[in-house]
Amino acid sequence: MKFVINKDKLRELNKTDSKDKKYTILLIDDELANLEALTRLLEEEYDVIKAENGFEALNILKDESCSKKINLIISDQRMPGMTGVELLKQTISIVPNAIRIILTGFMDVKDIIDSINEGHIYKFLLKPLEADELLISVKRALETYELKMKNIKLIDELKQTNKKLKKSEVYLSTIFNSVSDAILIHDFNGIIVNVNDTANRLYGYLHDELIGMSIKDIISKNSPYIYDDILKLINDRKKNKINTPVTLEAISIDKNHKEFWVESNSRAIIFNEQKAIIATVRDITERKNTELKSKEEALELEKLRTEFFANISHELRTPLNIILGVIQILRRDLLDKEKPIDKGKIINNIDIERQNCFRLLRLINNLIDSTKLDAGHFEIDMINCNIVSVVEEITLSVAGYISNNNINLIFDTDVEEKIIACDPDKIERIMLNLLSNCIKFTDDDGSIFVNIFDGEEYITLSVEDTGIGIPEEKVEIIFDRFRQVDKSFTRNYEGSGIGLSLVKSLVEMHDGTISVESKYGVGTKFTIKLPVKVLNKSKERVNISNNIINTCVEKINIEFSDIYKQHL
Repeated sequence: MKFVINKDKLRELNKTDSKDKKYTILLIDDELANLEALTRLLEEEYDVIKAENGFEALNILKDESCSKKINLIISDQRMPGMTGVELLKQTISIVPNAIRIILTGFMDVKDIIDSINEGHIYKFLLKPLEADELLISVKRALETYELKMKNIKLIDELKQTNKKLKKSEVYLSTIFNSVSDAILIHDFNGIIVNVNDTANRLYGYLHDELIGMSIKDIISKNSPYIYDDILKLINDRKKNKINTPVTLEAISIDKNHKEFWVESNSRAIIFNEQKAIIATVRDITERKNTELKSKEEALELEKLRTEFFANISHELRTPLNIILGVIQILRRDLLDKEKPIDKGKIINNIDIERQNCFRLLRLINNLIDSTKLDAGHFEIDMINCNIVSVVEEITLSVAGYISNNNINLIFDTDVEEKIIACDPDKIERIMLNLLSNCIKFTDDDGSIFVNIFDGEEYITLSVEDTGIGIPEEKVEIIFDRFRQVDKSFTRNYEGSGIGLSLVKSLVEMHDGTISVESKYGVGTKFTIKLPVKVLNKSKERVNISNNIINTCVEKINIEFSDIYKQHL
C-alpha cells in the first residue's frame, strides 16, 4: 500500500482548536509494508502505536497506560488468527470511547451492517485507498471522537450536577449554558423542551421562542437529512441496544430564514423522567464553504488547463502549417523546370517561414521561462546601469517598425540619467512585450506613448496606447497566466496568454510592481515602478546601449512575430 503524502495538506487537515493536543492511534496490519506506510503517513501529527496482529494489539491494550490514551483504532480486516472485526469487538470493553476504522478489500453488505452494530465500527475504508482519503477519514473520526467525548462529558456533568445539586437550577443552568456548542433537547415527536444560550444565539430566537417549537422548523427543506432520518437512526440503534450518538451534517435555518450548515450529534436520553433526544450542534458553514471553494477552484483549474492545451495546440499548429505550406510551394516551383525561378517570390516565402519560426521560438521561450519561474530556477543578472538609456534605446529600436504600421510613437522622460540595479536583458524583454501588445491593439493613426518619471524611491516607466482597451471586468485577469482577455479580441493576433504573466514576474524579480489602467474603446496604460537602488560595485556601472542595438533586431523579430508585417 503506497501513499503520496502532501505534508502541507496533512498539517491543514489536522489543525485542531487545541494546538497542543495530540491524539494516539493504534494501527494493526499483518503486512509490515502496509503498517510502515500507514505509520509514515500519520506519525508526524499523531502518536502511533503499531501491532502486527490482533493478539499483539490486545496485549498492548491490556497495558492500562496505553489503553487510556488511545483515541482511534485502525485495523486491517484480513489477518491470520483473528479478523479486524473480531478484534474490534473485543476492544469495546477495553477502550469503549475509541473510534474504530476497518481497512478492507471487500465485505458483504450484511456483514458490514452486522459489524457496525456489533463492533461499534465508525467507518469501512475500501482498499486500495488514496492518502488524502485516509487523512480526511482520520480527521473526521477524531472530530467525531472529540464531539463524542464532549457529549459524554456533558452528560456526565449533567448527571453529577443533577444528583448532587438537584435543588440548584442556577448551577445546572450555568454549566448547560457554558458549553460552546448549541444544545437542544427535544422529545420523540420533535418538540423542543430545552436549549442552551448558544442555541439561542445560533438560531436567533429567544429561549422561550424555541421552547415548544418543532425541531423540523429549524431544519431547512434543502437539508440532505431531515428530522425523520435522525429519529429513524436513533430508534434503530435503540433496538440494537446501541446508545452511541448519531452524527449527521444537515442544513439548518435561523429565525431570519438564513440557511447554514451544522454538524449534530444526537442520542437518546431521559430528561425530566421522560424519553428525549439531546443534540449537540456545531456551525460548520465555514468548513463547507471552504470545501465548496476548493471544488470550484479545482474545476476552474481543470477548465484553464483544457483551454491552455487547446490554445497551445493552436499556437503550435498554425505556424507549422504555414511553414509546411510554404515548403510545399517552394518544392513545387523548384521542381517545375518549365517555370522560371522567381527569386523575389522565393525570398518572400523564406521570410514567411522565418517569421513563423520566430513565432514558434517565442512560444517555446515563454513556456521554458514559465517552467523555470515555477521551479525557482529563473535568474536575473543585476548590474548598475542608466535605466533611461536602456528604455530609450529599446523604444528607438522599434520606432521604424511602429512607423511602418502607421502608428505614432512618442517617447518622453523628465530625467536624462538614472542609475539603478537591473537586468537590461529582462528590461528589454518587458518593454518589447508591452510594446508588441500596444501595436496589436492599436489601429492606424493611433499613438503609443513611452514615458519615464523620476522619483526618490522609485523610477516609473509607463507604456500607453490609444487602442481598443480592455473591458473593466477583464482587467483583473490581464496578468493571469494562460488567460486571454477575450478570444474575440485576440484572434486577430495570435498569443498563448503567457507573455504578460512573464512580464509581471520579471518586474517582481526586480522588486518592482506593474499595474494596468484601461478604458474600453479609449486605450490601455501599463505602469511599472522599479526601486532606485544600486549595487556596491562601481565597475558595474556601464552603458549598454551598444549591446541593445546589436541584439535587439532579432529579439524584436521574435517578440513581434505574431503581428509581424514589416521585416527589420
